[in-house]
Amino acid sequence: MNDREIIAGLVAMGVLFIAGHLVLSQASLTLQVPGDPKFCTSDADCVPAECCHPTDAVNRNSAPICDNVFCTQVCAPDTLDCGQGEIRCVANKCTVVINKALP
Repeated sequence: MNDREIIAGLVAMGVLFIAGHLVLSQASLTLQVPGDPKFCTSDADCVPAECCHPTDAVNRNSAPICDNVFCTQVCAPDTLDCGQGEIRCVANKCTVVINKALP
């Protein structure tokens, strides 16, 4: 092998190394917290954690199945019922924020 072939081989290995690193980095961003049902990157990622009178929030991929679940029409205190609160993504965690100013 001459010097030119060795340099070409080293450049090719460097390119493959960088490409592999970028692919693995992107995969780890996508799966940043595997298995964490509360992980989020925006408010849109989050939904109520319970079907009725929710007091917590989870990532939409961990949402409960609420088909054929019937809830009372009671505005239970300290829940998302009747507009008492909202779901937010706070520090990458789905969170319920209750508005304590409401009567």
